[in-house]
Amino acid sequence: MERVIAVLLFAMAFGVVPAKAQSTETFEDSGGTCSTHTVSHNGGAAINWVCQAAIQSGSIEANSISFSVVLNPDGSFNNGYISFYDQTGQLTYVSTNFAGNYGSGKFSGVFSGTMPDGTFFSGQTNQTVASRVAIVRGAKHTYYSIGSGSGDVTFN
Repeated sequence: MERVIAVLLFAMAFGVVPAKAQSTETFEDSGGTCSTHTVSHNGGAAINWVCQAAIQSGSIEANSISFSVVLNPDGSFNNGYISFYDQTGQLTYVSTNFAGNYGSGKFSGVFSGTMPDGTFFSGQTNQTVASRVAIVRGAKHTYYSIGSGSGDVTFN
């Protein structure tokens, strides 16, 4: 009987402790720009991608995203940045640990960070990159842009 009462008291105490609310917001983007630069990375040359795209729909309170990653030889990346901006172009929050892979024209990865008010966030994204080749003054140039992309962010 004492054990039953103890279990009931524990259950009641646990039931009245407020749970911290989580919210998961989604986003879809389409149409943006990318640039690439060769950088020194892990003792060799690597490609640093910097991309930005407008958010087209979803529940996230941001108007655009950008990301910057340096690719390892196997197409993986870590310690990248993914940033979210408001409608005035001001940085709202940024993750400095965007990690994942690039393959078949798509960046896929996960990220997390802390907002200025201390709120933890985490998420995932898939971003498609399109390329276009143009001849300018007899020289071949490849231009990259963001195609369709999507993801989610969970705030704790």
